[in-house]
Amino acid sequence: MIPLRVRRALETFTHPHTLDQVGTAFRRTWTGELVGTVTAVEQLTPRSVAITVRTNSAWPGHIAGQYVPVGFEIDGRRETRTYSLTNASSRPGLQHVSFAVQRVDGGLVSNALNDRLNIGATLYLGQPMGEFTLSGGGASGGDATATGDSATPLLFIGGGSGMTPIRGLLAELIERRERTGAAPETTVIAYAPSAAERLFDSELSDAERRYPWLTVHRIDLATAVSDDDPNKLGPELLDRLCADWRTRRAFACGPAGLLDGAEATFASAGVRDHLTVERFTRLLPPSDGHAAELVTVSLRTAARTLTLRTDTALLDSIEAAGQLAPSGCRNGICHTCSVELLEGCAINLRDGRVSEAGSHVQLCICAPLTDLTLAL
Repeated sequence: MIPLRVRRALETFTHPHTLDQVGTAFRRTWTGELVGTVTAVEQLTPRSVAITVRTNSAWPGHIAGQYVPVGFEIDGRRETRTYSLTNASSRPGLQHVSFAVQRVDGGLVSNALNDRLNIGATLYLGQPMGEFTLSGGGASGGDATATGDSATPLLFIGGGSGMTPIRGLLAELIERRERTGAAPETTVIAYAPSAAERLFDSELSDAERRYPWLTVHRIDLATAVSDDDPNKLGPELLDRLCADWRTRRAFACGPAGLLDGAEATFASAGVRDHLTVERFTRLLPPSDGHAAELVTVSLRTAARTLTLRTDTALLDSIEAAGQLAPSGCRNGICHTCSVELLEGCAINLRDGRVSEAGSHVQLCICAPLTDLTLAL
C-alpha cells in the first residue's frame, strides 16, 4: 500500500484523476483488454460529435468502412453500441481511430457520448466487422492493402449518420491517392435533414476542391420525400447526377426509405449486384396478422422467469423487464447479443427461421416461439 503522504504527492501530478484511476487506465491500456483512450471530441453539428481514440496494443486493425462495438460506462453500467469508423484502414497495434455519434431522441448512449465524454475517458472496444468495404470482404482485422479494384468508378449514397462509413471509404481513397497517385472517379450524393445537420460537409467541400476525381451533390432529406420530387432517389435523379451509375460500384447507407429506394432503383436496372448496402436499423417483416401470444422465458444465469410476447424481439422485451442483456448493433449484424438457447424454440423475425435448443440466437432479431430457456 502506498503511504498517504506519498499518494497525495503523486496525485498533484495526476490531478484531476486519482492515482487509482490512473493505475486502472494504465492496466487497461497495456493489457489484453481491447480499449481506447479518448484523445479528441469535436462538435460536428449541433446534434453530433466526432470522437478520436488511441487504441491499445490489442487493437486488431480494421478495413475502412467497418464498424466497431463501443462500450461506455454510464451510471456504473457498461452500455455498448456499434459505430462506423470514419478513418482509413488501420493496422494492428497502437493506432488513432475515429467515429461519429449523432444524437438519437431518447438514446441513452448517443446522448451520453455527446454530453458527457471527456478527453482521457476509456472506451471499451470490440472487434471491427462489416462488409461495407471497398474490398468487399468482411474479415476482422485491418488490411490497409485490401481496397479492391482501384479503377472502377464509384458512387456513394449517404443519408444522415449513414455518411459515417462513407467518410471512412473516402478517407481510404484519399490515402490511396496520396500513396499511389491514383483514385477512381467518385461521386457522392449526400442527403441530410438540413444544411446545419450535414455531417462532414466542410471536409467534403475541401476534398472536392482538392481532388478532381471527386464530385459531391447535396440534397435536403426533408424535401425529397414525395414521389414527384426531383430529388427523390430513383433512376431520374441518378441519371441527372451520375449518368453512368449503372456501370459503377455503388455503396448506400442511411435511413430505411433511402436504402429501399436505392435497392429498388438498382434492381429495376438489372444491376442490383453493383450495390452494397449498410443498414443501421433492424429490417423486420410486417405483422402477419396473427395475435401475439405470451410465453414464459427463463433466464438460467440471472435466475429469472419472464412473461414475454411472441411478436417482440427478445432483447427489447428482456430490457423492458429491467434485466441486463448483452447488446451491440441491435440490428442483427455484430452478434454481441448471441446467447445459447437451452430449451424451447425461437423465431428469427427477419427471415422466419426457427432455432431449437442447442443453437444460439441473436436477441435483437429473434422472438420466442414457445416457452424457452436462455443461457443468460
